[in-house]
Amino acid sequence: MAENRAEIRLRCFTARAAGYLAVGAGLLIGALLYTLGGQLGEVRIGPIPKGTPVNLLANANPDADPVMLKRAIGTTVQTLAEIDSKHLSDAESNKLLREKVAPELMKISKCPDFVMDEGHYFKWFDSMTEEDKNALIELLKTF
Repeated sequence: MAENRAEIRLRCFTARAAGYLAVGAGLLIGALLYTLGGQLGEVRIGPIPKGTPVNLLANANPDADPVMLKRAIGTTVQTLAEIDSKHLSDAESNKLLREKVAPELMKISKCPDFVMDEGHYFKWFDSMTEEDKNALIELLKTF
């Protein structure tokens, strides 16, 4: 009788282990097939309307206040979903992004200055003579 109980326990354990292995193998194979088919692990952001400054998205500071980060991400996702669901034109999309998303992203930006030195234009350069400009150019060539 004790021998039968041990045998029954062994069979139950083996059946249970085989069931878990089958489920695990099925999940692994399914995930692999989805990954190979491009369905799993795909990250979709957007649609991001034409003309959106890349720096506005790329300069988000991950170390910013978590509440501000959450608000900015939520606003961005909600606005992009609204643009997609309403099939807004480029002009309407840009207006919505400027009014809703841009202010939130600017609050968490690491670099909110998108135009450095007015596009690298130096006003004092206009007051230089041609001789001074050429001398400056030659000097800069030595660096």
